[in-house]
Amino acid sequence: MDKPRESGPGEDVLRELEGERAVFGVAGKVVAGLAILWSLLQLWYASPLPFLTANIVPVPNDTDARSLHLAFGMLLAFLCYPAVKGRGGHAIPVYDWVLAGLGAFAAGYLFLFNDALAERPGLPTTPDLVVAGAGLLLLLEAARRALGLPIVIVALVFIAYIFFGDMAPDIVAWRGASFPRAMSHLWLGTEGVFGIAIGVSTSVIFLFVL
Repeated sequence: MDKPRESGPGEDVLRELEGERAVFGVAGKVVAGLAILWSLLQLWYASPLPFLTANIVPVPNDTDARSLHLAFGMLLAFLCYPAVKGRGGHAIPVYDWVLAGLGAFAAGYLFLFNDALAERPGLPTTPDLVVAGAGLLLLLEAARRALGLPIVIVALVFIAYIFFGDMAPDIVAWRGASFPRAMSHLWLGTEGVFGIAIGVSTSVIFLFVL
C-alpha cells in the first residue's frame, strides 16, 4: 500500500479550505493522469493537428468536443472534491468512483450516441431520458462540490421555471414543459447544458486557465 507523501507546510490545510480532496498514492496518479489527458486533448483539439490527421482520426465537431469536455470535468469533480467540504481525507471512496463514472458517461452520451440522437431529434427514448435526468442531477452535485451551494440554488430556480412556468408571475408565465421536452432541450441537444457557455469553455476558457 502506498504511503501518503509528505506535503509542504499548510498544503493539506489550504486544499481543505478550498474544499479539495488531497489524494495520494495510486489514486493520486490516476487523478493526475486524467487531468494531463484532458489537457492534452484540449490542446490537440485547439491545434491544427485534427485537420492534419483527419484521414486517421475523424475531426471532432463542436458537439463531440463539448461532450468530452464536460465528461472530463464531471469525472475530476467527483474525484477531487468530497461530498462534505473539509472531510475528504486522502482516499477516494468507492461511491465517488461510481459517481465519477456515471457522470462521465452521462456527459459523454452525446459523443457516444450522437448519430443515433440525430436520427430522432425531439423524440427521446426511455434510456435517453434516464441518462439525461441522471446527468442533470450529477451535474448539480458536481457543481455543488466544486463551486458551492449558491450556484446550484440558482440553477434549481431556473429548472423549476421550466416545469412550473404556469405558476410564475404573469409577465414571465408560460405553460411549462414536459419532462421529455425539458431533457431534450437541456441534455440531449446543444441548446442547454451543451450550449454556447460550455462551447466557450471548451475553446477558450480552459486553454486560458491551462
